[in-house]
Amino acid sequence: MRRIFICFFLLSILADDALHRLGASALSFSANANIASVDQIRTAMSLTTKGQFNITAAQSAVSTWSSILEGGSDITSTMQSQIRILCHSLYASSLSRIGNDQEALRIYNVALSLHNADSLEENAAIDIYIGRGEAHQRLMKYSTAREDFLTALKLIQGKGNLQGKRAKILQSAVICCLRQGDLSGAVLLLSDIFEGKSDLASIDSDIVGLYGAIRFELELRGHNFEGGVELSYGPLELLEHAATSNNISPVYQWFHAVAEKRSLNMFDIVNGDNEKFLQLAALNSPFDNPELLNLDDKILLHDMLNTKHRESNWPKGYVLPRDERLLQNHFEKYGESNWMVKERAGYGSHGNTIAKTQEALEISAQVKDSRSVLCQKLIEPSLLFNKRKFSIRVYVVYFNNGKEIVAYLLNIGLAKLAEEEYGEGLTSDETYMTNSGRIEGDSMTQYGLHDLQHYMDEQHGSKAYQTMWTSVKDSVSIVIKAFSDSIHASNQNDFSLFSTIPKILGFDYI
Repeated sequence: MRRIFICFFLLSILADDALHRLGASALSFSANANIASVDQIRTAMSLTTKGQFNITAAQSAVSTWSSILEGGSDITSTMQSQIRILCHSLYASSLSRIGNDQEALRIYNVALSLHNADSLEENAAIDIYIGRGEAHQRLMKYSTAREDFLTALKLIQGKGNLQGKRAKILQSAVICCLRQGDLSGAVLLLSDIFEGKSDLASIDSDIVGLYGAIRFELELRGHNFEGGVELSYGPLELLEHAATSNNISPVYQWFHAVAEKRSLNMFDIVNGDNEKFLQLAALNSPFDNPELLNLDDKILLHDMLNTKHRESNWPKGYVLPRDERLLQNHFEKYGESNWMVKERAGYGSHGNTIAKTQEALEISAQVKDSRSVLCQKLIEPSLLFNKRKFSIRVYVVYFNNGKEIVAYLLNIGLAKLAEEEYGEGLTSDETYMTNSGRIEGDSMTQYGLHDLQHYMDEQHGSKAYQTMWTSVKDSVSIVIKAFSDSIHASNQNDFSLFSTIPKILGFDYI
Protein backbone atom coordinates (compact mmCIF):
# COMPACT_ATOMS: atom_id res chain seq x y z
CA MET A 1 0.00 0.00 0.00
CA ARG A 2 1.14 3.52 -0.74
CA ARG A 3 0.37 6.57 1.33
CA ILE A 4 0.21 9.81 -0.56
CA PHE A 5 1.79 12.79 1.22
CA ILE A 6 3.28 10.42 3.77
CA CYS A 7 4.98 7.50 2.08
CA PHE A 8 5.12 4.06 3.51
CA PHE A 9 7.78 1.46 3.09
CA LEU A 10 8.68 -1.51 5.29
CA LEU A 11 11.03 -0.59 8.12
CA SER A 12 14.56 -1.92 8.22
CA ILE A 13 15.70 -4.18 11.02
CA LEU A 14 19.11 -5.70 11.54
CA ALA A 15 19.30 -9.45 11.05
CA ASP A 16 18.87 -11.56 14.17
CA ASP A 17 22.28 -13.15 13.74
CA ALA A 18 23.89 -9.73 14.18
CA LEU A 19 22.12 -9.33 17.51
CA HIS A 20 23.26 -12.81 18.48
CA ARG A 21 26.88 -12.07 17.58
CA LEU A 22 26.84 -8.87 19.61
CA GLY A 23 25.25 -10.65 22.55
CA ALA A 24 27.94 -13.33 22.46
CA SER A 25 30.70 -10.71 22.39
CA ALA A 26 29.24 -8.11 24.69
CA LEU A 27 31.53 -8.96 27.57
CA SER A 28 34.68 -8.61 25.47
CA PHE A 29 35.74 -5.20 26.76
CA SER A 30 39.08 -4.07 28.09
CA ALA A 31 39.76 -4.37 31.78
CA ASN A 32 38.78 -0.72 32.21
CA ALA A 33 35.17 -1.35 31.21
CA ASN A 34 32.78 -1.09 34.14
CA ILE A 35 29.66 -3.14 34.80
CA ALA A 36 27.39 -0.11 34.38
CA SER A 37 28.71 0.43 30.84
CA VAL A 38 28.13 -3.19 29.89
CA ASP A 39 24.62 -3.05 31.33
CA GLN A 40 23.93 0.10 29.30
CA ILE A 41 24.79 -1.73 26.09
CA ARG A 42 22.69 -4.71 27.10
CA THR A 43 19.78 -2.32 27.69
CA ALA A 44 20.27 -0.76 24.25
CA MET A 45 20.38 -4.21 22.65
CA SER A 46 17.17 -5.24 24.39
CA LEU A 47 15.42 -2.02 23.33
CA THR A 48 16.57 -2.56 19.73
CA THR A 49 15.01 -6.02 19.72
CA LYS A 50 11.75 -4.78 21.25
CA GLY A 51 11.81 -1.78 18.90
CA GLN A 52 11.24 -4.06 15.93
CA PHE A 53 7.62 -4.30 17.10
CA ASN A 54 7.22 -1.25 19.36
CA ILE A 55 7.98 2.27 18.18
CA THR A 56 8.33 3.60 21.72
CA ALA A 57 11.05 1.03 22.46
CA ALA A 58 12.77 1.95 19.18
CA GLN A 59 12.81 5.62 20.19
CA SER A 60 14.31 4.66 23.55
CA ALA A 61 16.89 2.52 21.75
CA VAL A 62 17.93 5.50 19.63
CA SER A 63 18.32 7.66 22.70
CA THR A 64 20.36 5.01 24.51
CA TRP A 65 22.64 4.24 21.57
CA SER A 66 23.19 7.97 21.01
CA SER A 67 24.25 8.37 24.65
CA ILE A 68 26.63 5.41 24.40
CA LEU A 69 28.19 6.12 21.01
CA GLU A 70 27.95 9.89 20.60
CA GLY A 71 27.57 11.24 24.13
CA GLY A 72 31.26 11.48 24.93
CA SER A 73 31.17 8.31 27.02
CA ASP A 74 34.44 6.52 27.80
CA ILE A 75 32.78 3.21 27.05
CA THR A 76 33.56 3.36 23.32
CA SER A 77 37.29 3.46 24.02
CA THR A 78 37.04 0.14 25.87
CA MET A 79 35.12 -1.66 23.11
CA GLN A 80 36.75 -4.03 20.70
CA SER A 81 36.41 -2.78 17.12
CA GLN A 82 33.99 -5.55 16.17
CA ILE A 83 31.65 -4.55 18.99
CA ARG A 84 31.82 -0.86 18.07
CA ILE A 85 30.88 -1.71 14.50
CA LEU A 86 27.95 -3.87 15.56
CA CYS A 87 26.75 -1.28 18.07
CA HIS A 88 26.69 1.34 15.31
CA SER A 89 24.78 -1.09 13.09
CA LEU A 90 22.14 -1.58 15.76
CA TYR A 91 21.98 2.18 16.33
CA ALA A 92 21.42 2.75 12.60
CA SER A 93 18.73 0.06 12.42
CA SER A 94 16.88 1.73 15.32
CA LEU A 95 17.09 5.09 13.54
CA SER A 96 15.53 3.52 10.46
CA ARG A 97 12.84 1.94 12.62
CA ILE A 98 11.69 5.37 13.81
CA GLY A 99 11.79 6.74 10.26
CA ASN A 100 15.06 8.70 10.40
CA ASP A 101 16.76 7.07 7.41
CA GLN A 102 18.87 10.13 6.63
CA GLU A 103 20.56 9.92 10.04
CA ALA A 104 20.72 6.11 9.77
CA LEU A 105 22.82 6.48 6.62
CA ARG A 106 25.32 8.59 8.54
CA ILE A 107 25.65 5.96 11.26
CA TYR A 108 25.93 3.11 8.75
CA ASN A 109 28.74 5.06 7.10
CA VAL A 110 30.44 5.45 10.47
CA ALA A 111 30.20 1.68 10.98
CA LEU A 112 31.88 1.07 7.63
CA SER A 113 34.57 3.67 8.33
CA LEU A 114 35.52 1.88 11.55
CA HIS A 115 37.03 -1.02 9.65
CA ASN A 116 39.38 -1.79 6.85
CA ALA A 117 38.83 -4.65 4.44
CA ASP A 118 40.66 -7.13 6.68
CA SER A 119 39.21 -6.28 10.07
CA LEU A 120 35.44 -6.32 9.54
CA GLU A 121 33.74 -9.66 9.85
CA GLU A 122 31.99 -10.29 6.54
CA ASN A 123 28.68 -11.26 8.17
CA ALA A 124 28.58 -7.89 9.93
CA ALA A 125 29.45 -6.12 6.67
CA ILE A 126 26.59 -7.90 4.90
CA ASP A 127 24.12 -6.65 7.51
CA ILE A 128 25.45 -3.09 7.20
CA TYR A 129 25.20 -3.02 3.40
CA ILE A 130 21.69 -4.50 3.50
CA GLY A 131 20.57 -1.98 6.12
CA ARG A 132 22.14 0.94 4.26
CA GLY A 133 20.64 -0.27 0.97
CA GLU A 134 17.16 -0.41 2.51
CA ALA A 135 17.59 3.10 3.91
CA HIS A 136 18.65 4.38 0.48
CA GLN A 137 15.69 2.55 -1.04
CA ARG A 138 13.17 4.22 1.26
CA LEU A 139 14.77 7.56 0.46
CA MET A 140 14.18 6.72 -3.25
CA LYS A 141 17.91 6.68 -3.98
CA TYR A 142 17.55 3.56 -6.06
CA SER A 143 20.90 3.54 -7.87
CA THR A 144 22.82 3.82 -4.62
CA ALA A 145 20.57 1.25 -2.95
CA ARG A 146 21.17 -1.23 -5.77
CA GLU A 147 24.94 -0.86 -5.38
CA ASP A 148 24.67 -1.61 -1.66
CA PHE A 149 22.60 -4.74 -2.32
CA LEU A 150 25.03 -5.91 -5.01
CA THR A 151 27.94 -5.42 -2.60
CA ALA A 152 26.12 -7.57 -0.03
CA LEU A 153 25.55 -10.23 -2.71
CA LYS A 154 29.28 -10.34 -3.48
CA LEU A 155 30.09 -10.80 0.20
CA ILE A 156 27.57 -13.66 0.46
CA GLN A 157 29.05 -15.54 -2.49
CA GLY A 158 30.43 -18.88 -1.39
CA LYS A 159 28.83 -18.71 2.06
CA GLY A 160 26.48 -21.69 2.06
CA ASN A 161 24.92 -20.81 5.41
CA LEU A 162 23.75 -17.44 4.07
CA GLN A 163 22.23 -18.52 0.77
CA GLY A 164 18.75 -18.05 2.22
CA LYS A 165 19.49 -14.34 2.34
CA ARG A 166 20.67 -14.26 -1.25
CA ALA A 167 17.21 -14.43 -2.85
CA LYS A 168 15.90 -11.60 -0.64
CA ILE A 169 18.88 -9.33 -1.38
CA LEU A 170 18.70 -10.12 -5.10
CA GLN A 171 15.00 -9.24 -5.12
CA SER A 172 15.81 -5.92 -3.44
CA ALA A 173 18.40 -5.09 -6.11
CA VAL A 174 15.96 -6.04 -8.88
CA ILE A 175 13.20 -3.90 -7.32
CA CYS A 176 15.57 -0.91 -7.51
CA CYS A 177 15.94 -1.56 -11.23
CA LEU A 178 12.16 -1.80 -11.65
CA ARG A 179 11.60 1.47 -9.77
CA GLN A 180 13.83 3.12 -12.36
CA GLY A 181 12.16 1.40 -15.31
CA ASP A 182 15.33 -0.58 -16.08
CA LEU A 183 13.87 -3.95 -17.08
CA SER A 184 16.97 -5.06 -18.97
CA GLY A 185 19.14 -4.37 -15.94
CA ALA A 186 16.73 -6.38 -13.78
CA VAL A 187 16.90 -9.36 -16.16
CA LEU A 188 20.70 -9.26 -16.20
CA LEU A 189 20.78 -9.41 -12.40
CA LEU A 190 18.37 -12.35 -12.30
CA SER A 191 20.01 -14.28 -15.16
CA ASP A 192 23.06 -15.14 -13.09
CA ILE A 193 21.03 -17.21 -10.65
CA PHE A 194 19.73 -19.43 -13.49
CA GLU A 195 23.15 -20.13 -14.97
CA GLY A 196 24.04 -23.80 -14.92
CA LYS A 197 20.58 -24.83 -13.68
CA SER A 198 18.86 -27.57 -15.70
CA ASP A 199 15.55 -27.26 -13.85
CA LEU A 200 13.67 -24.74 -11.74
CA ALA A 201 13.19 -26.82 -8.59
CA SER A 202 16.44 -25.60 -7.01
CA ILE A 203 15.62 -21.90 -7.53
CA ASP A 204 13.51 -19.79 -5.18
CA SER A 205 9.97 -19.67 -6.62
CA ASP A 206 9.68 -15.91 -6.07
CA ILE A 207 12.84 -15.43 -8.15
CA VAL A 208 11.40 -17.66 -10.89
CA GLY A 209 8.16 -15.65 -10.90
CA LEU A 210 10.02 -12.35 -10.85
CA TYR A 211 12.19 -13.41 -13.78
CA GLY A 212 9.21 -14.71 -15.76
CA ALA A 213 7.18 -11.55 -15.20
CA ILE A 214 9.99 -9.27 -16.34
CA ARG A 215 10.76 -11.39 -19.41
CA PHE A 216 7.05 -11.41 -20.28
CA GLU A 217 6.91 -7.62 -19.92
CA LEU A 218 9.94 -7.19 -22.19
CA GLU A 219 8.28 -9.36 -24.83
CA LEU A 220 5.07 -7.32 -24.56
CA ARG A 221 7.08 -4.18 -25.25
CA GLY A 222 8.79 -5.79 -28.24
CA HIS A 223 12.25 -5.73 -26.69
CA ASN A 224 14.72 -8.28 -27.96
CA PHE A 225 16.68 -8.90 -24.81
CA GLU A 226 20.35 -9.60 -25.38
CA GLY A 227 22.48 -11.07 -22.64
CA GLY A 228 21.83 -13.32 -19.71
CA VAL A 229 21.46 -17.08 -20.07
CA GLU A 230 19.54 -19.24 -22.48
CA LEU A 231 16.64 -21.10 -20.86
CA SER A 232 14.41 -23.82 -22.20
CA TYR A 233 11.52 -22.14 -20.35
CA GLY A 234 9.47 -19.30 -21.79
CA PRO A 235 8.09 -16.46 -19.64
CA LEU A 236 4.65 -18.08 -19.41
CA GLU A 237 6.18 -21.36 -18.19
CA LEU A 238 8.22 -19.51 -15.59
CA LEU A 239 5.06 -17.79 -14.35
CA GLU A 240 3.18 -21.09 -14.27
CA HIS A 241 5.94 -22.68 -12.19
CA ALA A 242 5.81 -19.81 -9.70
CA ALA A 243 2.00 -19.72 -9.63
CA THR A 244 1.74 -23.42 -8.74
CA SER A 245 4.46 -23.40 -6.07
CA ASN A 246 3.73 -23.63 -2.37
CA ASN A 247 3.70 -20.47 -0.25
CA ILE A 248 4.07 -18.23 -3.29
CA SER A 249 2.91 -14.64 -3.43
CA PRO A 250 -0.58 -14.39 -5.00
CA VAL A 251 0.84 -11.79 -7.38
CA TYR A 252 2.36 -14.56 -9.52
CA GLN A 253 -0.92 -16.45 -9.66
CA TRP A 254 -2.47 -13.18 -10.83
CA PHE A 255 0.26 -12.62 -13.42
CA HIS A 256 -0.11 -16.14 -14.78
CA ALA A 257 -3.87 -15.70 -15.16
CA VAL A 258 -3.45 -12.33 -16.87
CA ALA A 259 -0.64 -13.55 -19.12
CA GLU A 260 -2.70 -16.53 -20.27
CA LYS A 261 -5.82 -14.49 -21.01
CA ARG A 262 -4.08 -11.31 -22.19
CA SER A 263 -7.00 -9.65 -20.44
CA LEU A 264 -7.24 -6.61 -18.20
CA ASN A 265 -10.74 -7.39 -16.95
CA MET A 266 -9.79 -7.56 -13.29
CA PHE A 267 -13.07 -8.75 -11.88
CA ASP A 268 -13.34 -11.56 -14.45
CA ILE A 269 -9.93 -12.85 -13.38
CA VAL A 270 -10.97 -13.01 -9.73
CA ASN A 271 -14.38 -14.42 -10.73
CA GLY A 272 -16.24 -11.51 -9.19
CA ASP A 273 -14.64 -12.07 -5.78
CA ASN A 274 -14.23 -8.49 -4.55
CA GLU A 275 -12.51 -9.64 -1.34
CA LYS A 276 -9.85 -11.44 -3.36
CA PHE A 277 -9.44 -8.32 -5.48
CA LEU A 278 -8.81 -6.17 -2.38
CA GLN A 279 -6.41 -8.72 -0.90
CA LEU A 280 -4.35 -8.58 -4.06
CA ALA A 281 -4.43 -4.79 -4.04
CA ALA A 282 -3.12 -4.80 -0.46
CA LEU A 283 0.04 -6.67 -1.46
CA ASN A 284 3.22 -4.62 -1.33
CA SER A 285 4.14 -5.82 -4.80
CA PRO A 286 7.53 -4.99 -6.31
CA PHE A 287 5.93 -4.48 -9.72
CA ASP A 288 5.22 -0.78 -9.66
CA ASN A 289 4.93 1.54 -12.58
CA PRO A 290 7.95 3.87 -12.26
CA GLU A 291 5.46 6.72 -12.71
CA LEU A 292 4.30 6.05 -9.14
CA LEU A 293 7.34 8.06 -8.12
CA ASN A 294 5.15 11.09 -8.88
CA LEU A 295 3.01 10.08 -5.90
CA ASP A 296 5.77 8.81 -3.61
CA ASP A 297 7.97 11.88 -3.93
CA LYS A 298 6.35 14.82 -2.12
CA ILE A 299 8.12 17.39 -4.28
CA LEU A 300 7.15 15.73 -7.56
CA LEU A 301 3.59 15.42 -6.25
CA HIS A 302 3.58 19.11 -5.30
CA ASP A 303 4.81 20.16 -8.74
CA MET A 304 2.29 17.88 -10.45
CA LEU A 305 -0.61 19.40 -8.51
CA ASN A 306 0.54 22.98 -8.08
CA THR A 307 -1.18 24.32 -11.19
CA LYS A 308 -3.91 26.93 -11.58
CA HIS A 309 -6.77 24.47 -12.11
CA ARG A 310 -5.69 22.29 -9.18
CA GLU A 311 -4.24 24.69 -6.61
CA SER A 312 -7.53 25.19 -4.72
CA ASN A 313 -7.28 21.55 -3.56
CA TRP A 314 -3.59 21.70 -2.68
CA PRO A 315 -1.88 23.58 0.17
CA LYS A 316 0.14 26.71 -0.51
CA GLY A 317 3.71 25.49 -0.68
CA TYR A 318 7.24 26.11 -1.83
CA VAL A 319 10.10 23.81 -2.77
CA LEU A 320 13.20 24.93 -0.89
CA PRO A 321 15.75 26.16 -1.72
CA ARG A 322 14.34 26.49 -5.26
CA ASP A 323 11.46 28.77 -4.22
CA GLU A 324 13.20 30.56 -1.37
CA ARG A 325 12.61 33.99 -2.94
CA LEU A 326 8.88 33.29 -3.19
CA LEU A 327 8.74 32.28 0.47
CA GLN A 328 10.61 35.48 1.37
CA ASN A 329 8.04 37.47 -0.61
CA HIS A 330 5.24 35.73 1.30
CA PHE A 331 6.88 36.69 4.59
CA GLU A 332 7.28 40.32 3.54
CA LYS A 333 3.62 40.46 2.52
CA TYR A 334 1.94 38.44 5.30
CA GLY A 335 4.46 38.24 8.14
CA GLU A 336 5.00 35.08 10.18
CA SER A 337 2.96 31.95 9.40
CA ASN A 338 3.13 28.32 10.48
CA TRP A 339 4.52 25.82 7.97
CA MET A 340 5.13 22.09 7.72
CA VAL A 341 8.58 21.41 6.26
CA LYS A 342 8.73 17.91 4.75
CA GLU A 343 11.52 15.70 3.51
CA ARG A 344 10.63 14.55 0.01
CA ALA A 345 10.78 10.86 0.98
CA GLY A 346 9.59 10.93 4.59
CA TYR A 347 6.87 8.57 5.79
CA GLY A 348 4.70 8.28 8.86
CA SER A 349 5.22 12.04 9.43
CA HIS A 350 8.91 11.34 10.09
CA GLY A 351 11.10 13.96 8.47
CA ASN A 352 8.41 16.63 9.05
CA THR A 353 9.15 19.80 11.00
CA ILE A 354 6.81 22.53 12.24
CA ALA A 355 8.37 25.93 11.51
CA LYS A 356 7.65 29.64 11.46
CA THR A 357 8.39 31.42 8.18
CA GLN A 358 11.76 32.68 9.39
CA GLU A 359 12.69 29.21 10.61
CA ALA A 360 11.69 27.76 7.23
CA LEU A 361 13.96 30.29 5.51
CA GLU A 362 16.81 29.23 7.80
CA ILE A 363 16.19 25.58 6.86
CA SER A 364 16.24 26.61 3.19
CA ALA A 365 19.68 28.17 3.66
CA GLN A 366 20.99 24.88 5.05
CA VAL A 367 19.69 22.42 2.43
CA LYS A 368 21.11 21.83 -1.02
CA ASP A 369 19.19 21.38 -4.27
CA SER A 370 20.03 17.67 -4.19
CA ARG A 371 18.14 17.40 -0.90
CA SER A 372 15.26 19.80 -1.48
CA VAL A 373 12.42 19.99 1.02
CA LEU A 374 8.74 20.90 0.65
CA CYS A 375 7.41 23.75 2.78
CA GLN A 376 3.59 23.79 3.04
CA LYS A 377 1.45 26.35 4.83
CA LEU A 378 -0.69 25.02 7.66
CA ILE A 379 -4.39 25.86 7.47
CA GLU A 380 -5.48 27.92 10.46
CA PRO A 381 -7.66 28.17 12.44
CA SER A 382 -7.69 24.40 12.72
CA LEU A 383 -10.75 22.18 12.70
CA LEU A 384 -10.43 20.17 15.91
CA PHE A 385 -11.69 16.79 17.03
CA ASN A 386 -12.06 16.54 20.82
CA LYS A 387 -9.86 19.66 21.17
CA ARG A 388 -7.04 18.11 19.15
CA LYS A 389 -5.75 18.57 15.64
CA PHE A 390 -6.44 15.51 13.52
CA SER A 391 -5.81 14.04 10.12
CA ILE A 392 -7.91 11.65 8.11
CA ARG A 393 -6.62 8.67 6.18
CA VAL A 394 -8.70 7.54 3.23
CA TYR A 395 -8.03 4.66 0.88
CA VAL A 396 -8.24 4.49 -2.91
CA VAL A 397 -8.06 1.30 -4.98
CA TYR A 398 -6.83 1.89 -8.51
CA PHE A 399 -5.68 -0.04 -11.54
CA ASN A 400 -4.73 0.73 -15.11
CA ASN A 401 -6.98 -0.94 -17.70
CA GLY A 402 -4.69 0.00 -20.57
CA LYS A 403 -6.71 3.05 -21.55
CA GLU A 404 -7.11 4.95 -18.31
CA ILE A 405 -6.69 4.67 -14.58
CA VAL A 406 -9.82 3.43 -12.85
CA ALA A 407 -10.05 4.38 -9.17
CA TYR A 408 -12.45 3.69 -6.30
CA LEU A 409 -12.56 5.77 -3.11
CA LEU A 410 -13.42 3.52 -0.17
CA ASN A 411 -15.85 4.84 2.42
CA ILE A 412 -13.77 3.46 5.28
CA GLY A 413 -10.82 5.24 6.81
CA LEU A 414 -9.33 6.67 9.99
CA ALA A 415 -9.39 9.93 11.92
CA LYS A 416 -6.05 10.17 13.79
CA LEU A 417 -5.62 12.64 16.62
CA ALA A 418 -2.52 14.50 17.77
CA GLU A 419 -1.00 13.49 21.09
CA GLU A 420 -1.86 16.73 22.92
CA GLU A 421 -4.69 19.27 22.85
CA TYR A 422 -4.26 22.19 20.47
CA GLY A 423 -3.95 25.75 21.68
CA GLU A 424 -3.25 29.01 19.90
CA GLY A 425 0.46 29.64 19.60
CA LEU A 426 1.43 26.00 20.25
CA THR A 427 3.65 24.53 17.52
CA SER A 428 5.10 21.40 19.14
CA ASP A 429 5.12 18.02 17.39
CA GLU A 430 2.77 16.70 20.07
CA THR A 431 0.05 19.18 19.07
CA TYR A 432 0.50 18.87 15.29
CA MET A 433 1.74 15.39 14.34
CA THR A 434 -1.06 12.85 14.06
CA ASN A 435 0.47 9.78 12.45
CA SER A 436 0.04 6.65 14.56
CA GLY A 437 3.52 5.45 13.55
CA ARG A 438 4.98 8.08 15.90
CA ILE A 439 2.81 7.41 18.95
CA GLU A 440 1.91 4.28 20.88
CA GLY A 441 -0.01 3.52 24.03
CA ASP A 442 -2.66 5.66 25.70
CA SER A 443 -1.58 8.82 23.87
CA MET A 444 -2.36 7.30 20.45
CA THR A 445 -6.00 7.96 19.57
CA GLN A 446 -7.69 7.15 16.29
CA TYR A 447 -11.30 6.66 15.28
CA GLY A 448 -13.25 5.36 12.33
CA LEU A 449 -14.75 7.86 9.91
CA HIS A 450 -18.23 7.12 11.25
CA ASP A 451 -17.10 8.51 14.64
CA LEU A 452 -15.78 11.62 12.93
CA GLN A 453 -19.06 12.03 11.06
CA HIS A 454 -21.04 11.81 14.27
CA TYR A 455 -18.79 14.38 15.97
CA MET A 456 -18.75 16.86 13.05
CA ASP A 457 -22.49 16.72 12.44
CA GLU A 458 -23.15 17.17 16.14
CA GLN A 459 -20.72 20.09 16.53
CA HIS A 460 -21.06 21.85 13.17
CA GLY A 461 -24.43 20.88 11.69
CA SER A 462 -25.94 17.88 9.96
CA LYS A 463 -24.20 18.51 6.61
CA ALA A 464 -20.71 19.27 7.94
CA TYR A 465 -19.21 15.84 7.35
CA GLN A 466 -20.77 15.45 3.91
CA THR A 467 -19.35 18.83 2.87
CA MET A 468 -15.90 17.72 3.99
CA TRP A 469 -16.26 14.32 2.29
CA THR A 470 -17.24 15.96 -0.99
CA SER A 471 -14.03 17.99 -0.84
CA VAL A 472 -12.05 14.80 -0.22
CA LYS A 473 -13.63 13.12 -3.25
CA ASP A 474 -12.86 16.15 -5.42
CA SER A 475 -9.26 16.17 -4.20
CA VAL A 476 -8.77 12.45 -4.85
CA SER A 477 -10.22 12.85 -8.35
CA ILE A 478 -7.77 15.67 -9.09
CA VAL A 479 -4.77 13.64 -7.89
CA ILE A 480 -5.75 10.54 -9.87
CA LYS A 481 -6.46 12.63 -12.99
CA ALA A 482 -3.08 14.35 -12.72
CA PHE A 483 -1.37 11.00 -12.22
CA SER A 484 -3.23 9.50 -15.19
CA ASP A 485 -2.18 12.46 -17.34
CA SER A 486 1.46 11.93 -16.35
CA ILE A 487 1.28 8.27 -17.37
CA HIS A 488 -0.44 9.16 -20.63
CA ALA A 489 2.25 11.73 -21.38
CA SER A 490 4.93 9.06 -21.02
CA ASN A 491 3.02 6.53 -23.16
CA GLN A 492 2.53 4.11 -20.25
CA ASN A 493 -1.11 3.27 -21.01
CA ASP A 494 -0.41 0.31 -23.28
CA PHE A 495 -1.07 -3.24 -22.12
CA SER A 496 1.38 -3.93 -19.31
CA LEU A 497 1.52 -6.96 -17.07
CA PHE A 498 2.84 -4.89 -14.17
CA SER A 499 0.09 -2.29 -14.37
CA THR A 500 -2.63 -4.93 -14.07
CA ILE A 501 -2.05 -5.27 -10.33
CA PRO A 502 -4.59 -3.19 -8.41
CA LYS A 503 -3.05 -0.90 -5.80
CA ILE A 504 -4.30 0.59 -2.56
CA LEU A 505 -3.22 4.20 -2.14
CA GLY A 506 -3.52 6.00 1.17
CA PHE A 507 -4.37 9.72 1.14
CA ASP A 508 -3.74 11.80 4.29
CA TYR A 509 -5.53 15.11 4.90
CA ILE A 510 -4.93 17.50 7.80
